[in-house]
Amino acid sequence: MEERGQMTDGEAAAFVLRDVYFSYGKGGDTLQAISLNLPQGGRLVLLGANGGGKSTLLKLIAGRRKAREGEVEVLGKPAFETTALALQVTLVADEWDESICYVPVRKVLSGVCTDSNVLRMPRTARLLRALGIDANLLGSNLSAISSGQRRRVQVAFGQFCAERCRVALGRRETGSLMRAIRRKLSLFCVQTRRAASLLAATRACSNLAR
Repeated sequence: MEERGQMTDGEAAAFVLRDVYFSYGKGGDTLQAISLNLPQGGRLVLLGANGGGKSTLLKLIAGRRKAREGEVEVLGKPAFETTALALQVTLVADEWDESICYVPVRKVLSGVCTDSNVLRMPRTARLLRALGIDANLLGSNLSAISSGQRRRVQVAFGQFCAERCRVALGRRETGSLMRAIRRKLSLFCVQTRRAASLLAATRACSNLAR
């Protein structure tokens, strides 16, 4: 587990969970008595097995779910009730929505950024090279590429999201990427730190790309 960043006086944390409980329907609690906080600019990794509640926790912080008990605040405001947080918090889902599967990769990646020229920027070029995303892949629809290629695009998408918001949440399952690509991605992330607060969830230490 990695944390970075310090809260200054009067600065709200990136997120705070206080004694949070959550359950789906009438089943048992998926999350019990969870208390957690991350300062702005901090980085945190959640490590756990499948079904351990990692994705549920991400959705609570993103305001997609409401806790049964306890408090969830993001940037000092209630996560579920404050709709304006949608512009400052990004949750990168596990799978692509079917509605964008027939959209070119180039459009998917550029659409998450306010600058339409983002794919021409030197830093973006370094990220795409690290992930092995070339011009042919950028011009292909998501539905026409392999699952491994979609995974690479998803990692790039998550990186772009982390740069346009204040709090970025998502799964960090990079274990399916080739070792050489994971190494290049790790180096890219180390060399290009950003100010967004990051919470990543993974199921194995080998999946961590720093």
